[in-house]
Order: sequence, then C-alpha cells, then structure tokens
Amino acid sequence: MSTEYVFDKVKSARGSWEYCSGTGKHADKPALSRSSFGDPILYGDDQRADLQHLVSLVIDGASMNEIMKEYPYAWCVHRDRLIKFHQDWVFGIPEINTHNEWADRTS
Repeated sequence: MSTEYVFDKVKSARGSWEYCSGTGKHADKPALSRSSFGDPILYGDDQRADLQHLVSLVIDGASMNEIMKEYPYAWCVHRDRLIKFHQDWVFGIPEINTHNEWADRTS
C-alpha cells in the first residue's frame, strides 16, 4: 500500500494519529506495529458539516467569507447549495408560475 493511497484515504487527522500511535480509541486494538514521533500538529477540529447551522448563519446575516473561514469543512461539503441559498435569500426568487399552460391547450 503506497503512502499516497494512505494519505488520500485519511478522513480524520486525529483518528489517523490515534490509529498510528495506538492511542485514544485504538489503544487496546491489536496491530502489527505502532509508531509515533513528535507532537501532532494537523489535528484540525472535529467540526460537523451541519447544513442547518450554516443556513441559520446566512439568515442571521453572516457573509459567505465569514462562514467559509469559520467552518471550512462544512463549507467544502455544502458550498454549492449554500451559495445558491444565499443568493435566493438575499436577492429573492422569482414567483413561480403555477398556471399549467399545457393543460389549457389539451382541454
């Protein structure tokens, strides 16, 4: 297994550190070998990608840049739909024509 493969599949920096060093939730699990050196500096945080929270921030007037900088993981996950929601919220959406012209033509 290549180093590139391993790093491409990492989902959690903290989880990876604990797995490799045999600490945390991996402390009692068997392994062929464990290693650690230095202190972990890439822990990041354990933010969830909570769309409901991000939508609340838009409604409360937070800018897209503020949201991106404060919640980078959630931004990456929900970026497209959050930008579309922000545009709709700020600029409004056109009224949707509910009149069915096709039904008028066929009757």
